[in-house]
This record gives sequence, C-alpha cells and structure tokens, in this order.
Amino acid sequence: MITCDSEGYVLSLSELFKGSANASIVDPRVYVQKLLEDDEIEFVAIFHNHPSGQTEPSPEDQQVTKRLVEISKDLEIDLLDHYIVGKDNIYSFALSYEDSIHSNLNEEYFHSINSKNKHNKKYGKQLSLNSFVKEYDRGKKKLANGKN
Repeated sequence: MITCDSEGYVLSLSELFKGSANASIVDPRVYVQKLLEDDEIEFVAIFHNHPSGQTEPSPEDQQVTKRLVEISKDLEIDLLDHYIVGKDNIYSFALSYEDSIHSNLNEEYFHSINSKNKHNKKYGKQLSLNSFVKEYDRGKKKLANGKN
C-alpha cells in the first residue's frame, strides 16, 4: 500500500498482507488501522501480485476492491487505484472499471505523482508510481544477479 498526503506526495509504503501461491487473506481491519496511523493520509493506492504472472482480477479481487473502496470512503480517504502486478504488466482497476475505484479521478493528483519534481524537506525525494515500479524491477534484477 502507498499512502499520500493532500498534495500527492508519498507518506509511506507498507506491506499489509502475505499470501500463498494462490490465495491471500485481506483483513479490512488491518487496512483501516494503517489508514488511521497518520492523519495526513488523503490518498491511497494498493498493489498485490499474482504469482501466476496473469493480471486478470479474480472475483475475490473484485470483491476485496469494492470493500476497500467502501472503507476508504467512510474514512474520507480516496482509494485511487488497486493494481495487480503480473509478470509482464500491471492491471489497474481504476483504468479498467471506471466506477470500481474512483468515480471522479483526480487528474491533478496523477499529474503530481508522476512528475519529477522534488518533494519538500519533510518527506525527502518524491516517489511516483512509475518510479516505484522501476525501482522494484531494478531491485529484482539485482537480487537475481546476486547484487545488493
């Protein structure tokens, strides 16, 4: 999970759940607890992977997404997207099912999160969703090559 402030700057990156090769239990209480840890959280994006490499959402993925959208709305936090990370691509609920995540996507947020501007001193370097994915890929390659 990536949490962001009102300006779209990353506040935290958190791993909330671990699953097996074909299932994961998503406890909404853990999600709520994380969102309540910081009163600056305005936006959140969630990710999970499919070890099969396929990014097509399962019925369970769709059900969990709908539940997390409801919880986020109740907490007045915008769930911007739920991404499924596969072998060669990333599935976006927000882009694939317009009404499933956020009925009024915040264009300004997406522009700011993908910009290359520096964040203020409070949070250090700004991370974008694109840079997060690139860094993740770089880290995987380094580990595969035995480098730190």
